[in-house]
Amino acid sequence: MNASDRDRASTSAGSDLLAATSAYWLLAYALNREEASKLLTLLITITAGAISLTACCRPPARGGPGEALSPDQRERRWPSRIGIILLLLIVLWEVFVDSEMIWNANPGADLWRGAGRGLTGLVAAPIGQVTSLVLMGFVALSFLWQGRGPNRWRWRAAVLLSLYQGAWIILVPPRPVIDVLTVQEGASARLLSGANPYEGHYRNPYGDAAFLPPQVLSGPFINTFPYPPLSLLLSIPGHLMGDVRWSSLAALVLAASFMIAMGRQLGLPPGHRAELGAIALLCHPRWFMVLQNGWTEPFLVLFAAMAAWGIANHREWLIGLSLGGLAGVKQYGLLMLPIWIHAARIRLRCLLGGLGVIAGLTLIFVVWQSAAFWRGVVSWHIHSPFRRDSLTLSAWLAWKTDYELPTWIALAVALVVVGIVWRWGKRQLSSAALGNTAIALAFMLLNKAGHINYFWWTSTMLPIAIIASAASVESARNATRTK
Repeated sequence: MNASDRDRASTSAGSDLLAATSAYWLLAYALNREEASKLLTLLITITAGAISLTACCRPPARGGPGEALSPDQRERRWPSRIGIILLLLIVLWEVFVDSEMIWNANPGADLWRGAGRGLTGLVAAPIGQVTSLVLMGFVALSFLWQGRGPNRWRWRAAVLLSLYQGAWIILVPPRPVIDVLTVQEGASARLLSGANPYEGHYRNPYGDAAFLPPQVLSGPFINTFPYPPLSLLLSIPGHLMGDVRWSSLAALVLAASFMIAMGRQLGLPPGHRAELGAIALLCHPRWFMVLQNGWTEPFLVLFAAMAAWGIANHREWLIGLSLGGLAGVKQYGLLMLPIWIHAARIRLRCLLGGLGVIAGLTLIFVVWQSAAFWRGVVSWHIHSPFRRDSLTLSAWLAWKTDYELPTWIALAVALVVVGIVWRWGKRQLSSAALGNTAIALAFMLLNKAGHINYFWWTSTMLPIAIIASAASVESARNATRTK
């Protein structure tokens, strides 16, 4: 892998940074306001997808890797500067939105009430969560000062605050009634006891079959597990700690840490303002909702970030394992593989080795009880009903025209976008993240079901693009200074 593969010294990087930051903010704003107007949310989401696709396929500026910028090219650095300013404003906005949500949900004296007495009660009280969010805002503001010397404390402080915030969400608010948590906890318990998790009988929290296909119901119970085995194995550490959501929290914090490590490997100094991209991920206005409901998308984010870090470090076996995990942790992770492979230029044996490890793990459960495995991992999703309450373009069209788009439309359009990115997308790390964002949005917008967790996931690849683009800008500036 040569220097150009590390997304360096291209004058288009500043525009990519601005595009990734803008798309991230549009998606975060749309998800935060989705209850106000579904049509406006969809239009904003489509705009974010168009920005991502355009930036991914924009031709790179002339000039070889490592070459200094010419005077006219230097003038075009303004997109990266605007992108960084916007990124800081995004984090501050997210902190305000998260704080407002906690404040409004706990009016009056409830804001100061927590389980326990003294300092323990204060830490568990909603005011403790609000305080931690305000402190995160101050950490973000500290990036305005770019002094010399070690600046690793900013990221470490952000991680500690994020762990506290996630722990608060898991331990303090009431546990939600949702099938995802029911089946994850039940399947983890069954596997640890030596039973097949795909043959379990898990309580149906909805009391009817409105949201579930009849193939997976046995009276009042759900009779199988809907996710691939890797997702279940990643949930087990959290289950052993008392709640599977601990695994989700760990996955997102690790993913953000991999993004920071990727940036430093690409040449960004500790404390660079681009690290705000990872902090923005930890402060996303819908992250608390994703964590509280136990949705499994953080595992996808973890493997995408691991792959990006592996690409930056030229660790082909790690890339192969990460891509195998991406394909094996959730069904639609397969859509992301082509573009990551395209950007990594990984040797075939490394890719097949990583995919083979995950395939072998999956095969164990297939052989254990193939009919139950098929019913959970495949049949459940094929026969799940069309959801008109979804946050999708297909659901909006169904409400307006009473016509439900066929299921294959979403996959077909996503594959078309895959082809566009493969053919015209730049073979760079930032472009891979932008392209996969466009692919994921194309699939989710036209799918028969799509909710907050799906669209939250589509935005989580953009911090990778932000940090990788910033590394390209920084490299180009250093090359200019040395010539």
